[in-house]
Amino acid sequence: MDMIATGQRLKTLREDKKKKEAGWSQPDFAKKLNEYVENDLGGENGKVTVSQLERGVRNLTLEMALAYSEIFGVTLDYICGKSPDPQPVNKDIRNITTLSDDAIYILEALKERYETELKYQKTAKAINLLLESEPDHYIFDLIAGYLYDEYEPLPLAKRHYNNDKDHVYVKDKNTGATHLIDVSILPSAYLITMQQRLSNLRQNAIREASSNG
Repeated sequence: MDMIATGQRLKTLREDKKKKEAGWSQPDFAKKLNEYVENDLGGENGKVTVSQLERGVRNLTLEMALAYSEIFGVTLDYICGKSPDPQPVNKDIRNITTLSDDAIYILEALKERYETELKYQKTAKAINLLLESEPDHYIFDLIAGYLYDEYEPLPLAKRHYNNDKDHVYVKDKNTGATHLIDVSILPSAYLITMQQRLSNLRQNAIREASSNG
């Protein structure tokens, strides 16, 4: 086992702020580890232990590896550097949905909260509504366009460049009208279109709730 590489992996897990159990300081994480191991990791001793593990100058015992595995929900093979995949159990989900491990983790956390907190039930319901009512992924195309590539065509339009690179021709598929648009307003156009689509979804949801009630 490469102790330096393993130590860096342990440090990355501890510092990862994307997960609710992560983003700890070394002393705080030592306190968390103390819940899983027999040896006392309180005070300065705990900080030193975590620091030595992360620098690869202290052997990672099986007990400690199991503690990291349990806290972060990753496999022992990943902890020990035998596998690059921290959560192979998510492999099928990743292949089918292209969701990342962090995204899958967040959805799992949402499910746990769903069972006890009303607001998370509404959040889960909203996610289902967006997925079920968007078979053509239209609203997700809008979000992707706004976030990552504002120079792509609007989903409702076919875009053609004018000689002026700061403007584009946009053809509305609904009306057939062609407009010359300043590319700087495209992000706003994405937002406006998303707002309109979400407003339609809201109205549909209200009507459905009324009919069922």
